Amino acid sequence: MAVIYKKDLIKDRVMKLMVDELTMYGKMVIEEAFKTANFNKKKTQNLRDSYASAVFYEGKMINGTLKTLGSPLALVDKIWYGRKVRGRNEATRFLKNDYKPTGRGLSLVAIAAMPYREVLELKYKYRVISGANWMMRSLAHTFSSKFGIRRNGITISNIEV
Repeated sequence: MAVIYKKDLIKDRVMKLMVDELTMYGKMVIEEAFKTANFNKKKTQNLRDSYASAVFYEGKMINGTLKTLGSPLALVDKIWYGRKVRGRNEATRFLKNDYKPTGRGLSLVAIAAMPYREVLELKYKYRVISGANWMMRSLAHTFSSKFGIRRNGITISNIEV
């Protein structure tokens, strides 16, 4: 006896599997980025706490996909141009409120959210998150081979500073 699945049920199952897989890879990407980072990791811990990843669909973050490097370690705020910032808060705020995906499909986003990360990467040539660029490229290749790239389909972007 053949079992007939409704198209939407199959789509939902495949989508859940893809989201779960991207969520797992997002965690791996931020771990790789932090492992390959070459800035002073023993200062306030705010930069470390600002590493995060999440999966977005149709421009909205999917609940349960936000991943970080574990419990926050920063004990003090960082003052940046007169504003108090703390790593985990910056990561959460950015992904939940500020980040707007450019594509409509499924997107994996990996960030280091502290505002001075750009200065460290671009001006002082430290690796903050760019050390995991190879992994994001590999994921993009793997997923495009596995599922194909189509309009409003899967988008996995390189990490941008």
